[in-house]
Amino acid sequence: MLMFECFLFIGVLFTMVQSMFTLVLGRFICGISAGVLNLCMSVSMAESVTTEISGQLGAMTNLYFCVGLLFANALGTTLP
Repeated sequence: MLMFECFLFIGVLFTMVQSMFTLVLGRFICGISAGVLNLCMSVSMAESVTTEISGQLGAMTNLYFCVGLLFANALGTTLP
């Protein structure tokens, strides 16, 4: 997980460069890292809670991830 957090940081640094290629590359790296981290969080959450609520917490993790992406995209349309 720490390795993909470092990849995510590198992807963010790429997106800060004012070039179309580095923006696309940075977004690609961020997307791959976010997907792997989402999977890791779901698995670690399922392993650390009881079986009665593991399904609910796995679904909530993905729901909050999608809501966060929706919020970020909504801010991206309004901010310069």
